[in-house]
Amino acid sequence: MGEKYYSPSKSIVEYLQKELRFRESKGENTTEETNAEWQLEKEIKTKSKREKGSRNTIAKAKYDTLDHIFQSFTDIVYFLEFIEDHPKLLGLYEEDLQEFFGIVADPQTSLHHHKNRGGMFNRFIKASLLNNLGYRKEIDFRIILVKMMIQNIIDAMQLRMDTSEEINKMHRDTYNFTFWANLLTKGLRIERKTEPRRLCGFIPYLIYSEKSIIKQKDH
Repeated sequence: MGEKYYSPSKSIVEYLQKELRFRESKGENTTEETNAEWQLEKEIKTKSKREKGSRNTIAKAKYDTLDHIFQSFTDIVYFLEFIEDHPKLLGLYEEDLQEFFGIVADPQTSLHHHKNRGGMFNRFIKASLLNNLGYRKEIDFRIILVKMMIQNIIDAMQLRMDTSEEINKMHRDTYNFTFWANLLTKGLRIERKTEPRRLCGFIPYLIYSEKSIIKQKDH
């Protein structure tokens, strides 16, 4: 069986290109315009209406695209958590997960190519934190992601250490990372103009049968 190369969904590519062209034609959007777009997307979600004009069409595409992305991300997290909760499945997916996270490099891609951002997991982290933008003065919600990563990295290393001496030394060495993460998040306030519209739930797990959805009891 030959290699299979995955590309982003056509609908997502087309939507982002249209959104970019629309923004470039109007210039930088204001906060008021952004709030109006949120309200428009809310209307699109709650009632059926005839699309009027390019902005309405693009707003509808944005809603559909993000719905697809949230669903895909939910599926990924569910998949990984299910494997974590059922270790008997670990061996079945180990090689697949190596490919998924980009541990196994594409032999046709030069590691030093200027467009190569690393494996998929590395690309996800970089893009999530906007690291390719270079120096960034603003402190926003992404620093909370950094704090989460640091704590999870520390936990992962601790679980793989054999002695309390190693664990204690690791905690001493990583203290400064935790300190700086806490310092950067100090005083950060996340303000939203609207209530969260997309919620992801995982517990209890859902088992899909042919006729109905049966809720499985918590572990």
